[in-house]
Amino acid sequence: MEDFKVLKVSFNKEDFQESLEDKFFTAKIIQSCDKIESKAELREIIEKLAQLAAQRQGVIRGLCMRLARLECQTEFNLDNYSDLIKELSNESDD
Repeated sequence: MEDFKVLKVSFNKEDFQESLEDKFFTAKIIQSCDKIESKAELREIIEKLAQLAAQRQGVIRGLCMRLARLECQTEFNLDNYSDLIKELSNESDD
């Protein structure tokens, strides 16, 4: 078995900032929570948020698994891949 070269890829803080849509959604949820008058309403909001969190986690997990499979299936020149990673890192620094 060949040794694997570990590449370090840095992320910028901007890569993980909320989108305008996310900020709107958060504000909408907070406003809804401010208007809660019963446990039933609170329970409904909690259930919807739990479903949304599970759905998003599933999407992230699926994307990660797909990326891992593609990387394992694809034969590539590690040097070219390293150059690509550096290029992408430089783009995110701009």
